[in-house]
Amino acid sequence: MKIIQHEKQISIEDFNSYMDISFIEYCKSCSHYGKKWSCTPLPEYPDLNQFKRVNLYAMQIIFSEFERKTFVDGAEIEFTKRLFKIIKSKEHDRLMSIRAKYPGSMAFASGDCILCEKCTREINMPCIRPLEMLISLDALGINIGKITKEQFGLDLKWNQNGLPEYYFVTSCLFLK
Repeated sequence: MKIIQHEKQISIEDFNSYMDISFIEYCKSCSHYGKKWSCTPLPEYPDLNQFKRVNLYAMQIIFSEFERKTFVDGAEIEFTKRLFKIIKSKEHDRLMSIRAKYPGSMAFASGDCILCEKCTREINMPCIRPLEMLISLDALGINIGKITKEQFGLDLKWNQNGLPEYYFVTSCLFLK
């Protein structure tokens, strides 16, 4: 496995071209829908137009031929869950460190929040780590596939009875 970190800064106007609220509809089929504070339906949508620039981050996880041949016939599912938990945790810490350098910035990431074992939303309680939680880019209606294609020149890949050539973990930091 090899990891490559892609980074790019774009204007908020360019970022807005990746917003497509129809993508929020896909969230309804997710097991996290309405169960995590980072996911749809969001209690409040942030005003992203208060920002001027967006730092895009795409962590590309490239699998070796050995890994692609080893994790097949369903084994890739458990492997992917464990891998994403580790990778997303590291990316969360890295993003929090970068965010600390830019007062007033906001950070977001693809997928659900991974901070708590069980989200307090399931018991109708407020988030216990709201300053650390990363709202899902998916929940904002962001077309992540279009961002990775247009900004980094790479298509998203999916499991098809085994690991794909690579995965992405995408995040961003909105700057004033």
